[in-house]
Amino acid sequence: MMRFWFAAILFVQSQIPVQQVQPGTVTGRLLSSKGTPEVSVRVAAIPAAEATNKTGTAALVGISLTDSEGRYRLENLPPGRYYIFAGLIDLPSYYPNATTIDRATAIDVDEGTTLSGLDFSMARPSSLTVAGRMAVPRTMQVGNGWAVTLTPQSRLAVSGSLQSNVSSDGSFEFPRVSPGAYRLASTLRGTTALNLNVVDEDVLAVVMPLVDCNAGVAVSGRLAGTPRSVISSISLTGSPVGCTPSARLEPDGSFTFSNVPEGRYQIQLSPAPLGWSTVPVTVEKTDLENVAVQLPTYTAVKGRAAVDGGSAFPRGTRGAPVSVQAVRTGGESVIASVQEDGTFELLLPGGRYRVSVPGVPTGYYLKSMTAGLVDLTIYQLDVGNAPPSDIALTLGFLKRPEPPGVRVTGRLTFAQTGALPSSEGVVLVSSGSRNVAVRESPLAPDGSFEFTGVSPGIYNIETFPDNPTALYGIVVNKTDVTGIEFAVPVLIKVKGGIEWTDSQGAASQPARPNVSVQFTRKEGNKMLAWGALAQSGAFHFYLPEGDYRFSVSDIPSNFDLGSVTSGDANILEDGLRIRSDSDSLDLRVMLRAK
Repeated sequence: MMRFWFAAILFVQSQIPVQQVQPGTVTGRLLSSKGTPEVSVRVAAIPAAEATNKTGTAALVGISLTDSEGRYRLENLPPGRYYIFAGLIDLPSYYPNATTIDRATAIDVDEGTTLSGLDFSMARPSSLTVAGRMAVPRTMQVGNGWAVTLTPQSRLAVSGSLQSNVSSDGSFEFPRVSPGAYRLASTLRGTTALNLNVVDEDVLAVVMPLVDCNAGVAVSGRLAGTPRSVISSISLTGSPVGCTPSARLEPDGSFTFSNVPEGRYQIQLSPAPLGWSTVPVTVEKTDLENVAVQLPTYTAVKGRAAVDGGSAFPRGTRGAPVSVQAVRTGGESVIASVQEDGTFELLLPGGRYRVSVPGVPTGYYLKSMTAGLVDLTIYQLDVGNAPPSDIALTLGFLKRPEPPGVRVTGRLTFAQTGALPSSEGVVLVSSGSRNVAVRESPLAPDGSFEFTGVSPGIYNIETFPDNPTALYGIVVNKTDVTGIEFAVPVLIKVKGGIEWTDSQGAASQPARPNVSVQFTRKEGNKMLAWGALAQSGAFHFYLPEGDYRFSVSDIPSNFDLGSVTSGDANILEDGLRIRSDSDSLDLRVMLRAK
C-alpha cells in the first residue's frame, strides 16, 4: 500500500505546469554629444543590485551594438531594475547622461514587456580626433611616403595601430581614435616620438619635433694613439632622434663630419678595437674642431707555463698549443698560445680580466696560476698604467682515480657568422625536473669536449658562459658515449633597455630595482625559455632564429608593463621573429606607474 500511494503522489505532481518567466526588452537610440548617431557602440544593461554592491563584478546583460542610425535593442532581460550602459568598460556612459553609475538613472523592466524610446546621448565621446603637424625645418621638404603611426600603449585603446600620411604642409590627422594612451612615432630619421593621452577631448595641436639630419655644423678631429687593428670608419651614434653621421678615416687618423645637427652623441669606431669605449661629444651651433679621440693603450702581460715536477709542457688536442685566455669585464677576450719554451704574452687594454686555461690537456689539471701575490684562479687580474707582475702558470698531473661512470665526448662546431661565434665551454645537465649541472668541460681549440665519470641517465649539453642553445636527450648507459656532434646555429644578439615612466609618460626616477625578462619559443613538444636579469635597466640575449614571445616579471606592484617595442613593431602583440639574416635587435620596454 505504501508503494502505491507514493507513486500516485508523483503522478499528480508531474501534471502541475511550470510557469515560464517572460523576459523584457529595451530599445532606444544612442547619439553622440553633438547629436549624431553613434555607430557600432556597445550598449548593455547592468542589474542594479550588482551595480551597487561595489564588488566590481557587475555583469553586462542583453549586450547589443548600435546600427548605422544609432539604434540598439537589449533582449532577454529578466524582470528587474537596470542601469543602461554604453561605451568602454573603463570610460563608460550611463543613461540618461552620466559618467558614473551613482549619477545614472535606473529603469524598471517588467515581465514580457518592451520598454521603447529609451534614447540618450554619450556622456563622453566613443571616438576622438588626433591631429597635428611635424615641425619641418626650413632646410627640409615633406617627401612622398612620410607617415606617422599612433600605437596604443594601454588597454583602454581598443583600436590597433593607426597610420596617417603627412601632408605637404607637415600636417597629419587620425579620425575616430578610441580613448586611451598612445605613442606617436615615425620611422623618419630626425623625429622624436611623443606619448599622448586621449580621453575626453580631441587632441588637435600636436607638434612632432623634426631635426634635419643632413643640416648642421662640421665636426673634425683625429685619432690619438696607435691602432692595433684596422679601423674603417667613425660615426656619431646615440642621437635620440636617430641622426647617425658617419665619416671616413684618413690614413693619418683624421676625420671630418659635415652637416651634424645639434645634440649629444657618442663617437663610435668600426670595427671597434679591443678595449674601446665610446667617447661623448656635444655639438652646438658652431663648428667643432680638433676633437681628439683617444685609442685604447695596451699593456704586454707576460707569463710562463710549466708542469709540476719539471717535465715538458704538454700540447693540447691534436698537437695544438695550449691557450691562455683573458676575458675582460664586459665580454671582450684575448687569447695567447703557450710557446715551445713555455712563454706566452697577452696584449691587454686597461681593465679587469678573468684569466683561465681553456682545454687543459687530458691527464693534467691547473694546479696554480698567479701574478705576483694574486691567485688568478680566485681573483681577477687588474691591468692599469703600470704592467702587472708576470703570470706563473703550473699544471699538475691528474693522479686521482677516475670516478665511477663512463666518458661522454664530442665536438661543438660554431656558425661562421652571427653575434656569438664561440663559447668557453660546455656543461652536462641532468634532464630531470631540476635540470642540475653535473659536469663541466672546457672546449679545446677544435671545439672538442670530454666529460668523465658520468652516471647512467638522460642529459642535455649547454654552452657557457651564455646558454643560447642546447643539445637535448643524450642517453647514457654503461658504455662510453662518443662522437657527439653539436652544431651551434647562427645566433643573433637581442638587446634592450627598461624605461620607467610616470602615469603621464614622463621619465620617472632613474634608480629602479632589477626585473626579470624572458623569451620563450615552442620547439616540437618542448617549450624553450631564455631568461636574464635586467641589471641597471639593460639586458641582452643571444638567440637562434625562430618565433619568440617576450615577458617581464618581478615588476614592482606600483608599476604595469606599458609596452615592448622594436622600432614600430609591437612585441607584446606580434611576438618577435628572429631570422639568420636579422640585424641586432634593440627592444624598448616601458614600465608605467599605476
